[in-house]
Amino acid sequence: MRCYKVINMLQASSEAEQAATPEWAAAVLQKGQQGAAAVVDVVVAKGGSGNFESIMAAIDAAPRASMTRHVVRLAKGVYDEIVRVPEDVWNLTLLGDGIGVTVVTGSRAFDDGYSMPETATVGMYLRVIVMDSVVVY
Repeated sequence: MRCYKVINMLQASSEAEQAATPEWAAAVLQKGQQGAAAVVDVVVAKGGSGNFESIMAAIDAAPRASMTRHVVRLAKGVYDEIVRVPEDVWNLTLLGDGIGVTVVTGSRAFDDGYSMPETATVGMYLRVIVMDSVVVY
């Protein structure tokens, strides 16, 4: 499994960052912004107001090897969890409520006995996974 420590994916704030955003990703994000309620499949929210209270529970319930985009909305809050997207979860979009509003944080360190890939807060096989408006520490 390839794991990456991600600070901010696909949230372009400068013209240079906007130019670097792939066209397909920009189209997905634009579609989500124009009608987010219409494209969201499940909601993760603290306190039970969504379909799931943890990101991993939503990912575990996501369709496997799907050719259809599965959109998970991450409601505002701090999610203290390690997120691993399995190899057979394809076409997954995680949409947060905003940078600094939806935060995913993990607390694994190499010094605590974890291997370097295990220290990543979000780990995924890269098969069309999109994250937007989420800060990962």
